[in-house]
Amino acid sequence: MNDDIRVQRPATAATEEPALDRPYPGIGPLQAVRRFIRKAFVFSGRASRAEYWWVTLIGLACVACAALLDYMVFHDDDSVFSSIVSFVGYLAIVPVLALSVRRLHDENLDGGWVLVPIVLQIAYFGVFSAAMATGDSHDATIGVLIGLLLMALFVVLSFGLYMFPSNPKGARFDKPGDETAEIGDNAAVTADVAADMAGMTADSQV
Repeated sequence: MNDDIRVQRPATAATEEPALDRPYPGIGPLQAVRRFIRKAFVFSGRASRAEYWWVTLIGLACVACAALLDYMVFHDDDSVFSSIVSFVGYLAIVPVLALSVRRLHDENLDGGWVLVPIVLQIAYFGVFSAAMATGDSHDATIGVLIGLLLMALFVVLSFGLYMFPSNPKGARFDKPGDETAEIGDNAAVTADVAADMAGMTADSQV
């Protein structure tokens, strides 16, 4: 369907929020976290830039606070608290990937781009490990330099990929069934317009 004539479904009256599969520009932090939880395993649809970055910043703040608390209170990497934090971190992997894919969709990019920073991270860890294990100082230096380059690319892409503004063409990634709903919306709008025109014609004849 032509994106130029796409009719957005109305937001709910109670919250004025867009549908869950649609981007929510200007969303607040609490709303962003709530939508993140509700769409924890949803890879279709789109997520606005604000929705992505609020969740990311809150997540980073939670990780920093947990690490600081673990260091200052428990003083032990094998503490129960540390194990709980690690467990929660593992549980968050899939929801974070889902949010990242939806953010890419909102930029009209394929979700497969989410794998690029992951591959770079694995690559620079591998290169650093190989550089530290080699016995040749020259090879180790080259390995460290390559690892630093890969790390720099990882950091740039980890942030840069999700900084682009919303692109309306990203609607092609909305969950299956939306197009049917949009056709129904368009039909309803057309029927309303036709009824109004018929009423105006009848009035003019009178």
